[in-house]
Amino acid sequence: MFFSGYNLKLIGLVLCFALVPALAAQAWPDRATIAAMAARPDFVQQVMALLSRERDPATLLDILDQMVGLALNPADGQRLRREKALMLELLGNWQAAASAWELAWQTQPQTAALDCLAAAATAWLNGGHPDKALDLAQRLLDRLPAAPLAARAHIIMGWAHYMQADLPGAMAKAVFILALNDAGSRLAALELAIAAGTPAEREAWQRVLRAEYGERPASTWPAMPYMLQGLESFSRQPAAPAVTAQPAPSASGNPAAASQAASATGQATSAAGTVASPVLFYQVGAFSSQANAEDALQRLQAAGFSGLQVQRSRGTTMVILVYVAAGVDPARTLLALKDAGFEAWPLISVP
Repeated sequence: MFFSGYNLKLIGLVLCFALVPALAAQAWPDRATIAAMAARPDFVQQVMALLSRERDPATLLDILDQMVGLALNPADGQRLRREKALMLELLGNWQAAASAWELAWQTQPQTAALDCLAAAATAWLNGGHPDKALDLAQRLLDRLPAAPLAARAHIIMGWAHYMQADLPGAMAKAVFILALNDAGSRLAALELAIAAGTPAEREAWQRVLRAEYGERPASTWPAMPYMLQGLESFSRQPAAPAVTAQPAPSASGNPAAASQAASATGQATSAAGTVASPVLFYQVGAFSSQANAEDALQRLQAAGFSGLQVQRSRGTTMVILVYVAAGVDPARTLLALKDAGFEAWPLISVP
């Protein structure tokens, strides 16, 4: 798994405490005791234990802010900043999350923390700032990350071009990613190619998609899959040996050219080692009313799925997000959702 136990614990606590009565109040340690905790090797674990007493997101963020300031070890500071960024993502505060991810990277800018740059770029993209996402993704690529992380950076750049109405730029990125032959990003690259292509190109890429992932109805891809954590908000992957991705022989929108490029680069990519990102959930809807969310849950149940709903605030608006667990075979689950008439975006973190 690419997720730290602390990340899963924090997110699980927030979701769980929103549904159950608050825990009995417990006495907080005094300031001197908290300050002494910072010198202990288990400082982060102690902070997580304190967080487990709270259910209010604002209080959790306040605690994390205080504890980050007390951290003596840069590694502890970075881990706590990661937790803060994840909390802000959970609340849908994308711009603040992006800044938190950037600070996490700056706390200890090492190869093992390059995923912080990818997460920051994605948060900027989700917050409607494709220019900032492009800048961070390029900074990530300049540091020659491992192949899976490089592929995610190119996906971010592709969707940023798409948001800026630069369809040729988006298509070029899609073809480049396909040529990398990275299993963890291939489906996202095909969907990007379908979204950015001309009608004829979309039909051609749909044939490629059906050939690789099975028969299903034609995609009804929306203007922009806004919850891009589905396309990488991201697995917090461990460090891997850095490799330099070779440019694809062709950056055209031609599926045949991409296939030839993949053949030329596939062997080298496999030798470098490719890690597929584990899909945990699919987002199948975002609703402004509980009635519409309930309708989606009922339709999912009728199709044989068990749905999960999570509420998030975007500004002054409350949005209800509906998810389905990916299960042991995420690709099959995705196709079944598509066949049932649902658009689905993969999520590689706990919602």
